[in-house]
Amino acid sequence: MPLVLALFFTSCNTQTDRGPAKTQQEDFGTFLKSKGVMERSQGNDIQKKEFSKQFEADLAGYLDSVKLFVNWKGQIKDIKTSEYGNSTLLEFEIVYSPEKYIKITFECSHLVKTVDLESDYLFNEVKNMSNFSYVFVDGYIKRKADNSVYYYLESLFSNKISYPHYRFNVVKISKMLSVDTLSNNLQKAIVVDFEMIDLFRKEFKKEITKKEREDMARSLQFDSIQSMLLDEEKLYSQRFRQSLLNDFVSE
Repeated sequence: MPLVLALFFTSCNTQTDRGPAKTQQEDFGTFLKSKGVMERSQGNDIQKKEFSKQFEADLAGYLDSVKLFVNWKGQIKDIKTSEYGNSTLLEFEIVYSPEKYIKITFECSHLVKTVDLESDYLFNEVKNMSNFSYVFVDGYIKRKADNSVYYYLESLFSNKISYPHYRFNVVKISKMLSVDTLSNNLQKAIVVDFEMIDLFRKEFKKEITKKEREDMARSLQFDSIQSMLLDEEKLYSQRFRQSLLNDFVSE
């Protein structure tokens, strides 16, 4: 994945010669709406199956280009915790409707050692939120080992364009819209985090050797980029990197 900062869009409207630019969130709604129109134009089951396959490839490519959703607004609901041995599982949904007849659900889960709850960022943010309140999140849709989109209960929620349920990892969540966009240095760190995990995945799949992975990792200049981050940005990058690592380990 190339290190291209232009792939990160700000969440605020930016005035251009053609008028206000769409936010990430608006653009994603437009993407799904256009795919819905195309889906309804398919004339038989064969066409529908071919369209569905192409849609999944297009969606994966779209998510590859965006990488991280920043400052997306939705309603949080079904906040709950469950105990599993020495760990606590935090679960909640974030829901929003970008277009008429489209409703998107982000299914979020976060496992943490119970003894670490008091210091856990996500737990402490979410525990003070009320069901159905509006929140702003940074995060990403989870992917499987083959890079396909990780849906929640696919057999139950089969409509993947109008009513998708995505497994989603939250990096930041707040009751208030952040006025700050990601700094250039933090954007660089995020892209490097993606690339680092991608190298581990390639090594695991035996596409590259351990030495090749280590050599390529050094070329990413991880330490140098981390050294340019502010303390809060380092914590953000660390949460993001840990989330990616957890995904990789659970594959």
